[in-house]
Amino acid sequence: NEEFLILDGLLLGDGHIELEEGGLSARYCHGEKHCETLLSIQNVLPSLDFSPPKLTNGYWFFKSKSYTQLVPVWKRWYGSGRNTVPDDISLVRPVCYWWFIGDGSISSSRYDLQLCLDGFPDRGWHLVHRKFLEIGIKAGVTSKGRILISAKDVPAFYNLIGPCNNPEYLYKWNYRAPQWTFQRNNKRN
Repeated sequence: NEEFLILDGLLLGDGHIELEEGGLSARYCHGEKHCETLLSIQNVLPSLDFSPPKLTNGYWFFKSKSYTQLVPVWKRWYGSGRNTVPDDISLVRPVCYWWFIGDGSISSSRYDLQLCLDGFPDRGWHLVHRKFLEIGIKAGVTSKGRILISAKDVPAFYNLIGPCNNPEYLYKWNYRAPQWTFQRNNKRN
C-alpha cells in the first residue's frame, strides 16, 4: 500500500506514531517548519483524518485521529521498546522522497547528499546503508547516524525520488553537479 510506504518515509524523518492507552489504537504525529508540508501529508495519507495544524515555537504540528490500523505500524517501528528501522524497510520512491523532504539535505560544497538517522540505533544506520548498496546507490555512514550519498550517486538518488512535489522544499532539488569528472576507481580529475 502506497500510504504505508509514505509512512515509512515520514517515520525515517520527522514523524512518529503514538500508541494510545490500552494499545488498541495509535495516531500519527508530525512537526514541520512549513504548514504546506503538513497539508501535503494530509493529501498523500487520505485514509487518515488530521487535526488542524497548529503553530508552536515556530514549527507546525498536527496529529491524526487514532486508528487500529496504525497499531501494526507502531509495533513495526517501536515494538522493540525504542525507535528502530524495520528490517523490511524498502528504499523505493515514496519512502526516500518523504525521508528526503523531512531529514535530507544537499551539500553545495561537497556535492554529496545527506539523510539523517540520528534518532535511530546504529544497527538501523547500517541496515539502511546496506539497502542503498543493494539498489546500486553508493552511500556511507557517519558516526552520528547520517547516510551520505556520494556525489557520483546523487543523480541516481534524484532519479529514484523523482521531481519535487513540495514547492517549499524545491531548494533541495537545486543540485549543482561538480565541475570535476569521475574516472576509474571513483577518483576525481
